[in-house]
Amino acid sequence: MKKGHRMKLFTGIAAICLITQLIASEREEFQIDVPGIQQVYPVDMDNDGDLDLIVVHHDKSLMEEETRRFISIYRQDRGFPSRPSARYAVPGPDAVFDWGDTDRDGLMELLFVRPDGIWIWYPAFSCLEDSGRSCRLIGAHTLFTGPDRSELVQWNFIKDIDEDGKPELTLPEFGGFHFYGQDSLGLFQLLHECRIPLEHRIQSRAGLALQIYLPEIRIADMDLDHNPDLLFILKEKIILCLGSGQKIWPTMADSSVFRIMRFAADNPHLSMLEALAPAENHLEIEDLNNDGFKDIILSRASMAGFTKTLSQLQLYYSRNGTFDILPDQVLAADNFYGDHFITDLNMDGRPDLALLQFPIGLVGAARFLITQKMKVGFDIYLMKTDGRYPDIPDQQLRFTRRSKIRNVLRPEVAAFSDWNGDGRPDLLVNVNHQQIIVFLQTSAGLFDKKPAFKIRMPVSPENRIGDLNHDGRADLILWYPDTGKMTVLLSRGAG
Repeated sequence: MKKGHRMKLFTGIAAICLITQLIASEREEFQIDVPGIQQVYPVDMDNDGDLDLIVVHHDKSLMEEETRRFISIYRQDRGFPSRPSARYAVPGPDAVFDWGDTDRDGLMELLFVRPDGIWIWYPAFSCLEDSGRSCRLIGAHTLFTGPDRSELVQWNFIKDIDEDGKPELTLPEFGGFHFYGQDSLGLFQLLHECRIPLEHRIQSRAGLALQIYLPEIRIADMDLDHNPDLLFILKEKIILCLGSGQKIWPTMADSSVFRIMRFAADNPHLSMLEALAPAENHLEIEDLNNDGFKDIILSRASMAGFTKTLSQLQLYYSRNGTFDILPDQVLAADNFYGDHFITDLNMDGRPDLALLQFPIGLVGAARFLITQKMKVGFDIYLMKTDGRYPDIPDQQLRFTRRSKIRNVLRPEVAAFSDWNGDGRPDLLVNVNHQQIIVFLQTSAGLFDKKPAFKIRMPVSPENRIGDLNHDGRADLILWYPDTGKMTVLLSRGAG
């Protein structure tokens, strides 16, 4: 080989090695073994500015189902450890949990709802099994139980409802809720009882059991009277309790300050292929047009079936705290669930919309059965200055996705988050079970039609995307319940 050719070959190899090192330095990956992993929640437990991981998992080697449940906390300290920093064996009757700083010492505690009240666990980060201490915080008799006593459900029942800087606790009961607040000694006392109708159903497969649908509880000044109002957001209705400045809320007997807003009728059950898309509606509260009043977004699931997947996004704009019966704007989406994202894409201070598009049709369905590939994408709607979305999307972003039949209805990974640290949300989405692609923003909230780069790793529908270490770049958590593995991917550099 001639000297010049050897020099070119050496230079090429050096360049490849340098590029490989740069790519490797652009992300940091942590592999953690958690047998029986069920759910992961990023939370700053120790108030150090970095998000730690709360991991819910089962130990199937134990005999009793209600003693198999564990919560492990992995503290972030220049990365994530392979072993938990604290672990809690959850006792039998606990079904619902939440986290919050109830004693205002800057450290998070975990609270659990039991039939005899609310219990609290103070983690001690000492790398010891069952580290920390637990005790009963509120003694009360409640008939509440979760739908599956072998599982732990996270529900946000720790909230500063009266906005005095001290959190209140919400204890679910049949027929309503009890609110507990702290007295001058820091002890929780019953403040108020709010009797509201809850959605529920009776199961009779393995004995009679009552399942309660836990509503999302939101605090918002809906009528701009400078008093916080209490909202219970259910599947198809919102129960609104208007605050009066007395730090308590009414019961249904006081109809002048208690409203029930219904936004949809029950959808019929779907059959055969339509059963892949269960008909469920979803309500959200958001100030869409920046007028100070909270608006309502109703996602109506598809009722048309597998080959005609049209769903709707119905927007109800507030008029001084009141709403019309009919929606002010309706946007159609070719997907089963009304899947969408609400975020400020072009950084103009107004929330924009991205609707998932899944136009499969008969031809597309036949092609998918043969190739397992389909065309999917997002329609981008940028909020206009008049407080409405355009009738035609500002951009239609499309790409080819390969999927198995059980994950055909939506991408396993999809999020709008800043991946390269330029302050603009980018689109992360998987195109098969081994690859995630990233579309970067070009300008004015629109995206390049070609992905900027690809991430090759096993994809799981169980994932969370966010900035774990507060460096301005999105990070990725994926966990695999079948294998008991968890992967944490921290973004570095330009992606």
